[in-house]
Amino acid sequence: MTRCINRASALSALCLSLIAVPAMAGDWYLVASIGESTFNDLKPSGAVGPFLFGSGSGGIGSGGGIFVPAADIQISKDDTDTFWRVGGGYQVNDYFAIEAAYLDAGEADVEVSLGAAGAFAPVPPPTLGTTVTYKMSGIEVSGLGRYPVAKKFHVFGRLGVVYLERERSSRVAFDTIGQPIPGAGFGPVLLPGFAPESKDSRVKPLFGVGIQYQVHESVAARLEWTRFQDAIDLGNSEEDIDSLTVGLSYQF
Repeated sequence: MTRCINRASALSALCLSLIAVPAMAGDWYLVASIGESTFNDLKPSGAVGPFLFGSGSGGIGSGGGIFVPAADIQISKDDTDTFWRVGGGYQVNDYFAIEAAYLDAGEADVEVSLGAAGAFAPVPPPTLGTTVTYKMSGIEVSGLGRYPVAKKFHVFGRLGVVYLERERSSRVAFDTIGQPIPGAGFGPVLLPGFAPESKDSRVKPLFGVGIQYQVHESVAARLEWTRFQDAIDLGNSEEDIDSLTVGLSYQF
């Protein structure tokens, strides 16, 4: 419900930002694109060693860690997802435009499993796993400079800011296959006490490059790469999100 309200607020802000562009001689247009996002340098927050850390408060470790004398640590990540944006722009002249759009960069996961090494054989303790999920969406406002390189082809560069809504959640489970736990039975057991969630909204810079082909007098196709600087808050660092998209623009 909260996410729906946030998206409605974001779309309202997008409409206001378009209305706020001063009226001048030029052309209005709509834009939409879809592609893939990449959450760069995604890694577990904090240190991974004899302790498994969460980020900041509420994780495992950082004063409340679980000590494993001989750990077998496996780290996996799913750092790509579907990216899409929809919005509009104003072509000030042949070389410069102003655009505003709502974007959804999707989500990414980092999973760390920590189990005991052979020192505990033949009856090892349960494997501990934690998965951290990051979700990103927001409003971008940017300037677009373009230059013709051939008939119907333009290259362009984008520079602007994005108002990002960032969500982070984590879940922890014991893999207890063959390891009964009183009152829990067998199988994975979720630990609600180790599932912190956090949300914040921040303004971050963005830049990108692309190429545009004029399909029709009022329709153009785009291929674009964009970077959203310091978009991911890992607790002890901030990393970037990249997107590679194809899209269309329609001029009124």
